[in-house]
Amino acid sequence: MSSERSAGWFADPTGRYEHRYWDGARWTDQVSHRGEPSVDPAGTEPSPPRDRPSGSTWDPPPAPTSRRAAWPWALAAALLAFTIGVGGCIAVSAIVASRVGDELTQRRDRHAITMSAYDDIEVGMTRREVIALLGKEPQSTSELVVDGVAERPGTECISYLEEGDILFPSFQFCFDGDGILTSKASA
Repeated sequence: MSSERSAGWFADPTGRYEHRYWDGARWTDQVSHRGEPSVDPAGTEPSPPRDRPSGSTWDPPPAPTSRRAAWPWALAAALLAFTIGVGGCIAVSAIVASRVGDELTQRRDRHAITMSAYDDIEVGMTRREVIALLGKEPQSTSELVVDGVAERPGTECISYLEEGDILFPSFQFCFDGDGILTSKASA
């Protein structure tokens, strides 16, 4: 067996590390343990590596490469995805809320009247006169019901929102079967 051996990574003859680099003439302080390269500050001068026995299939390990931990990148990617997801949800929510707000504002503008406009309406006016004087279409139309029973068949009530209130009707005008205003109420 020859003591001449080409440069490469071999089992550490000192046993302190997994592998040590042989430069072709001597052992170096370059070592590797579990694939992580480092430097052996103590150095060493053991004997040169032996040639492999005839028919051996063992090859020296590949030179260690500098590995960077993958978890910081995975964490950064997860945080980025989370931020984009949360930001997207917030953006979509803001758009939906804006559209809902616009719809409610349009509804209020189409059906809201002031208290003074309500006061200007007098019992005995026709349905057409009331709508024309108010200048807006009613928010809703319904049959006048008292205690679950139609008070008078053909009686109809129209409702308006009060300016500033976008959800619930505040003013109600009720007409008889001939379309004459018989009562009005504010909530």
